[in-house]
Amino acid sequence: MTGDLFTVGVLAPAELVAALAEAVGVSPTEVDVADADKDQERRRWDAPVLCAYTRLPAGGLGLLLDVYVAEEKAPGPSLTEPELARRLAARGGTTVLYPAEPFPPSAYWAVTPDGLVTRARLLDPDEDGDPYTVDAVEAPVPELPGAEVTVLPEILREESIPLPVTDAFNAAVPDSSAGSEADAARVGLLIWERLARRLERDWAPSGRYRADLYEEDLAARDELEVLGPRLPEAYVRPFHTALEQVDALFRAHTSPGEGSGGWWRCRRPRRVPWGGG
Repeated sequence: MTGDLFTVGVLAPAELVAALAEAVGVSPTEVDVADADKDQERRRWDAPVLCAYTRLPAGGLGLLLDVYVAEEKAPGPSLTEPELARRLAARGGTTVLYPAEPFPPSAYWAVTPDGLVTRARLLDPDEDGDPYTVDAVEAPVPELPGAEVTVLPEILREESIPLPVTDAFNAAVPDSSAGSEADAARVGLLIWERLARRLERDWAPSGRYRADLYEEDLAARDELEVLGPRLPEAYVRPFHTALEQVDALFRAHTSPGEGSGGWWRCRRPRRVPWGGG
């Protein structure tokens, strides 16, 4: 297996050797650790565990690790990248970050030495010499006191949610060019159905949401109301059929409330998954 990991603290080469040996379950003599920015000729390329580390600029994360574990040395299929990060954090005594694929490049998991695992937003440096920083996490991480604790919107936007009504609409209408009103209807229906499905499933898959994203979803429904009369004839019937279905789903999983504007702004979620309501 291979893995690209970040550490918050800076581990000396000997500490990396010891931590990796414990994490993988091999002798320290079977681990080769080297500075990625220095001469690589003396490396033991036949070592079952290889690690090239990069010392990152001060003011942010400590190290970037490129780790390779030979298949015959990996302790069974359990040694995935997340498991390696967890073990390395525990044995190295520092928080370790690993990519949260297939989410956006900034989305990472952070695992602390005591085993807490949470989402983290990693910011790449703007210029050479700038630090790698984490500006937000979804649970407090003691080694990252400056990171905001919040639900990361990019994670919510990328969650996989089945959208059968939108899929049926897309299958029933002609292809539309980017930027057209018909294309805007496709996008608006997608956003609106995603919200309705979250409500239907009590905010699954994550069980959480954000007030600002909820407002964006209502704004998409505002726009659908305006778009309807302007659509090409081939879109009109499928659009109204789809919109009625999603509206009915939204009504079924919300309660009457106060508000101004369209009827959808006068209803409230049965459970509010963000603070203040």
